[in-house]
Amino acid sequence: MTEPGALTAALNWYRALPFSDIRDVRQRITVPTMYLWSDHDPALAAAGARGCGRFVSAEYRFETLAGVSHWLMDERPDTVADLLLEWFAAHPA
Repeated sequence: MTEPGALTAALNWYRALPFSDIRDVRQRITVPTMYLWSDHDPALAAAGARGCGRFVSAEYRFETLAGVSHWLMDERPDTVADLLLEWFAAHPA
């Protein structure tokens, strides 16, 4: 988030999301899914993050990165990359 315009771009991405009422969700995610969450995220609470697994009917993995804020890739790029590479290797298309 240190590059000029990075924060604005990130916030605009969120502003453009089509939010819907979670109670209207009827279909489950049917592909293996990994959720990366950070325990110091001011935007996504633990209960909401952990609850996402109930919408996945395939294999689901929840990973918590300790001491990291909302910006996982900026703060722990190597950890995130390692987790993703491990996940993708275990779940080839």
